[in-house]
Formats: sequence, structure tokens, C-alpha cells
Amino acid sequence: MEKRTKKRGYSRGYSMRYLNSKESEIKINKRIKRKKKKTKRNTKNITKKRKMKKIMRGGMNSCEERYNSARVGSDRLNKLDSICQEPLCSVYEFSNCKKIGFIGATTNFFKLGFTTIQHIMNIDDKQRPRISLGLPEEVKETPAIVRHLTEGSNPNFEFKNWKFGSDKNTELESLTEFFSGCSDVFLVPPIQDRLKYGELYINAVINANVKRAILIGVQYTKAYCDEIGIEQPAIGVESEKLYSLVDSIVSNRIKESDTEFDFKVMCLNVPMFLENIMYQYIRLKEFNALSIPQHIDSKFAYISCEDVGVLAANVFKDFENVIEKFPENINIGYKYENYIRYEMIFSTGVTSYREFINILSSKTGNPYTYIRQSDDSFINELMVYLHKDRQYANQILDFHKLIDKGKDIIDTKYIMTKEDLGIAELTDLEKWITDRIPCFTSDYCPFPLPPANHVAPAPLSDNIIEFDLG
Repeated sequence: MEKRTKKRGYSRGYSMRYLNSKESEIKINKRIKRKKKKTKRNTKNITKKRKMKKIMRGGMNSCEERYNSARVGSDRLNKLDSICQEPLCSVYEFSNCKKIGFIGATTNFFKLGFTTIQHIMNIDDKQRPRISLGLPEEVKETPAIVRHLTEGSNPNFEFKNWKFGSDKNTELESLTEFFSGCSDVFLVPPIQDRLKYGELYINAVINANVKRAILIGVQYTKAYCDEIGIEQPAIGVESEKLYSLVDSIVSNRIKESDTEFDFKVMCLNVPMFLENIMYQYIRLKEFNALSIPQHIDSKFAYISCEDVGVLAANVFKDFENVIEKFPENINIGYKYENYIRYEMIFSTGVTSYREFINILSSKTGNPYTYIRQSDDSFINELMVYLHKDRQYANQILDFHKLIDKGKDIIDTKYIMTKEDLGIAELTDLEKWITDRIPCFTSDYCPFPLPPANHVAPAPLSDNIIEFDLG
């Protein structure tokens, strides 16, 4: 039997007779490298298995830590879902598990939230974040928006109640808890008590260490009003007061904090949502009538929640890319250290209620009557059905008065195209009406509707002016 020897550079077990040629030496070195590589791979697999056992035993300190440890193998997420208290997103490519919070101060949260969440849910599985919708604790029945979004199995969506109407500290504590874990938030302050709830939202967002936010405002910014030479309406003043309040709150937090603070806000200053017409769906369906406190031929700018939803989803997906894409439409409203508040004012079209009536009639074959509603009748409706104080009802009425004066953002420079927004097809007026024909003609509507108690069936006052559409 041939004696085996150990020689530096070679593993035990190789006979010296294989080292007689240079070619044999090269072959042996390659074989040794393959063996070492295989050993290293096996060791790595053993380490992964041990780590996974530790995760499944609950040896990590938190659900997030356990998730991050398991992200290298997405097949483990299902096992972790059943262990962690909070639902896990399927986004193992992100450096952090993204969670987006949506909040409104009222139960009537059926417009922007619905369309934006829908677009986010359409994002590729590997990039889809979790969605959390915050609704007031007073809500007794499951809102339509939740029913629409949770049809079938949707593990990435959840809705939670927060303690609306409690004392200030309880509300803040409840909202802070709701926003905890969110990387991004969508904030829709109500018209009534905008400053009160805007302050509450921002303080809770900062407490929860959220990184990015979208905040909805109105088109009548001071810069726009100065440009067209009008006094800024009260609703525009309050909207900008909220922006200043946000700037002040965030700046003070940065000054008081010892840690690095990074927060970005995108303020979308938009005109009338076409979805506001849905407050008239009973009137259109049962009376073939539409009543608005403005002239039938007055031009007004509009945008659909569908298109804002696409833009908002893109902001959440890649904030910086949206900033770079619209350098002419976005300006910096305020900047302090790592806090930046961006502003954007835009529409996607201009129309009149005569055009709306004509399109709806051609689609349904039904004649419709347009009623120019009196100011008092309109104010009464807002107070009785939308529970607005007279002060805030008057702010909404001011919109229609400015439209009658031709002071809406009807200039084409404010209109964004489908190329601007990166959308295959814009939801213009005709498409919007076509999609909602069932809502105006039947008991079925494929979109969430405003709560029935927020919808007036007919004007509450006889003091109206009717136009002959001829």
C-alpha cells in the first residue's frame, strides 16, 4: 500500500504520485477549491437554519427584528405572519417594511383614500406596502370604502379606529399609536376645524417618526390669488395657515431633538374633485336634476380622485422621483435642515355644468334639469346634511362665487396631461361620467358612495332659479 503524506498547500489524502506533473498540480488545486467552496456553502446554510430556528422560537426582540432577519428568504414570511402580532408586508426588497397610513377626520372618507389605496394595491407584489386606514371610533358600521377594499383576501390592508372626539391628549395618543410603524401618511384635513385637526395629525405623525406625508390643500393659495388680483378667500387662508403651523411644529421639534430628523411633506393644492358630484347621486337618480349655486355655463377646473390617486401612489413609491419629474409644477414652500415642504397646484381639465348635463343625457338617454340653487338653500343643505357650521358652509359657497367670477384655475398652464402624471389614460369628465352611469341610474354603484345621511334628496328651499337647457 502506498504511503500517504501531508504536504503544505494540499489536503490530507492526496498521494504524492499525483504531483509528478504541473498539470496534475493544477487539477488538484481546482479540486481543493471546489471542496472548500462547498464546505463554506454548507456552513452558511447551517447558520441560516440556526438563525431561522431562533426566529421561530421568538428569540429576537421584536417582530420587526425577526422580519428583517428573515427577509433574505421570502418563503419564511408566511411562518412569521402567524407569529408576529402585527401583519407583515410582502416587501422584502425595501430597506424598511413600508406601511402607509391614511387618515380623515370624518366618517365620509370615500374619495381620495379609496382611489389612492386602489392604485397602491395594484403595485407589483414585491413592492406593495401595507395599508392602514384610520377611522373615527364613533363609526358603528363598516364603511363602504373598507367593504370595497377588503373584498376577498387582502392581507396587506387593515383599518383601525382612533379615539375621535375625545380630549386632546387622548386623541393625540390614539393617533400616535395608529401612525406608529408608518413610513408614509396621507392626510386629508376636513374643511371644518382644519387647523385643529391638522395640528393633531402633524403632532401624531412627528411623534410616530413618520418620514413622508401628503397633505391636501386648496387651489386658492396666496401666490395664485396675488397673481390673478383677488383677495384670498377664507378657505385658502386656513389652508395656508395649516401649512405654516406644520412648518412651525416640525421646525421646533428639530430644534428640540438630539437626533437627526428627516421629514418631507408634499402639499397638493387642487380644485374641485369630480367626486363631489356624488353628493347629488340621489337627486340625479330619482329626480333627474342637479342643483349647484352657480351659473350653468361658469367654467371651473376639476380633477378626479382617480388621477390624484395615481400621483399619490407614485409619491409613496418614489418621492424623490416625483420631485424631479415636475420641476416646473413643484416649488419648495418651506425648508429647515432636513425638513422640506413641497407645494404643487394643478388640475386635469376645465368644464361647466352644462357640459356635464349634456354628456350625462347623451349617455343615459334621459333629460336632466339644472337648478341654480340659492345661497340660502345651499348653506342649509351643508348645515343639515354635512353638519357644517355656517362659517364653514360659507367658505364652501365662496368657491362657487369665485367660479362665477371666472377666478378658478382655468388657465391651461395649470392643467397636467397624462404624460405629466405618467398615466395611460386620464379620467376626464366623459370617462368619469361613463364609469358612474350605474350610480345615477340604478341601485348598483361600483364606487363607494357618501353616507346616505350626508346626501340631500332635493333642495331644502324653494328659492331657486331654473335654467332652460333648450
